[in-house]
Amino acid sequence: MTDPYSQYVARTPYGGLYGVNCDDIVQGVTDYLLHDSTMLSMVGTEPGTQVPFIFQNTLLKTVDGSQSNAIVVIYSGDWAAPGRSGFEAVRMLIEIFCDPLRDANGNATVGDPEPRLRLNKIYRAVDYILNRPMGEVWMGDVLTIDHTRLGSMAINQVPDSDGTIRGQIFYGMVIQGYRDGGNTQ
Repeated sequence: MTDPYSQYVARTPYGGLYGVNCDDIVQGVTDYLLHDSTMLSMVGTEPGTQVPFIFQNTLLKTVDGSQSNAIVVIYSGDWAAPGRSGFEAVRMLIEIFCDPLRDANGNATVGDPEPRLRLNKIYRAVDYILNRPMGEVWMGDVLTIDHTRLGSMAINQVPDSDGTIRGQIFYGMVIQGYRDGGNTQ
């Protein structure tokens, strides 16, 4: 059976990102979120295609004015110095965008707490999925063994927007290995 969400994960003709045969951590986390029905129900979709607004590295669709939500998965450097084990410890940034409800003229409802409540609901769902200390999880072709939230979510208004807010959360993830053609490396 064909994976119905594989079309949303950027791949090259060689099967992986930028010609490699396995996912990188950004692609793996994105793929993991795309396979969660709760996540899919909480983000916006491309009209007519139902492509969910869960992106790698940058926000590819304008959320401002859409009354919708989007998630962006970003590699944000190292989380800790590598130990003798050789495991990779990376820091991932998850950005959640929420556009406020709007009136019939498209104006944001000023002072409405709804976007912040929606942002927190999405954050709790993301955190439930990604904050798994000491849990072995295959994220695409990446085997992770620890996911730790690195602090609270920071919330701010998106510059030059009409009320869209953004939540930013960092996660530390320990990578044990990669699957390449069914073999763990």
